[in-house]
This record gives sequence, structure tokens and C-alpha cells, in this order.
Amino acid sequence: MPFSQSKRHFIEQRQSPRHRVEQAAWIDADDGSQVRDCTLWDVSEAGARIVIGSPAEVPQEFSLVFSSDGSIRRRCQVIWRSDQQIGARYLTAPDWNWTA
Repeated sequence: MPFSQSKRHFIEQRQSPRHRVEQAAWIDADDGSQVRDCTLWDVSEAGARIVIGSPAEVPQEFSLVFSSDGSIRRRCQVIWRSDQQIGARYLTAPDWNWTA
């Protein structure tokens, strides 16, 4: 089935809408290793899509760091991986309003 036809059969399963952001972020494995650069591609209230080199090396749970000083972060769990991206579900509530 061609992509254009299969796309018509796609059923949206997300619980909250995604917002395209395409901004710099960092992944902290919380094990003392160096944080890894990534790009936050889009976000929702439930999680985020992240572009990163070697997604297979990202641990199952990690902190997603939104600020260069490390003060804004959320604990996440990987829910899917592809060649250059990961989908993450937030495990902690935000302490800021990212939609404001």
C-alpha cells in the first residue's frame, strides 16, 4: 500500500497534541557520565521526540535537560527508538510551564 494511502488509515493515539519546538537539549544518564547533545524535535504534555546520534546508547531511563545550566529537566523513559530518534515519556511532572 503506498504511503499516501496508508496515511489515511492512521489513527491518532496520542493523549495530548504535539508542539514542534526544534531546540537544543541534553540527555543526562544520571550516572556521572558526560551529558549528550540532542535536539528536542517536538513535545507534548506526556513526552517528547528527540533527535540524537546513537539512540541505542541512551539508557532506558534518563533526565532530559532543557536548559544549558541544567536547572530545567525532567526524568524520562524511552518508549521507542529509531535510527536517529527516540520517543520519551515523562516520568516526572514539570516544575515550569513550557506552554506559557
